[in-house]
Amino acid sequence: MRVFARKCKIINVPLDQKRKFFDEYHIQENGPGSISIGLEYNNNLVACMTFIVQPNGVMNLNRYATACQVVGGFSKLLKHFQSHYEWNEILSFADLRWSEGNMYNQNGFTLDKILPPDYEYVDLTSMQRIHKFNFRHKNLPKMLGKLYNPSWSETQNTYNAGWYKIYNCGLLRYVVNK
Repeated sequence: MRVFARKCKIINVPLDQKRKFFDEYHIQENGPGSISIGLEYNNNLVACMTFIVQPNGVMNLNRYATACQVVGGFSKLLKHFQSHYEWNEILSFADLRWSEGNMYNQNGFTLDKILPPDYEYVDLTSMQRIHKFNFRHKNLPKMLGKLYNPSWSETQNTYNAGWYKIYNCGLLRYVVNK
């Protein structure tokens, strides 16, 4: 289905609806966000954008997803956010596994930094991915229980417990200033 953003109504998206929408339509599923706005077409949410409020007027555009092809959806939601909320800077990241950042380039963002490949962990039985910060040595005893060995490295402990590193391709950090 193809929908034009100009035919959509902008709405504030409640937390439970945001969570369900991103779980279904975003490749990384739901994520944190304190401001969520969306586009509604025929009483159906077809696009959603969420921001994390950071200090000093910095906003992290954390998620954007659509339920179908929404022509002009990103720019309509971004312009609405920029004109209705207080902000000094908007940051967002393009994951090089899925994007080259064209959407940001087309909407006034500037490439700020190229971040090198990084890793997270995956459990091959459940295919669950978990951020590496959860696997710091101080967290491992609780996570791994009897499988934890304090003399081993993070990598040795996680591998022994069935968690494996998976690397991304790096990130592009984009920024737009007021």
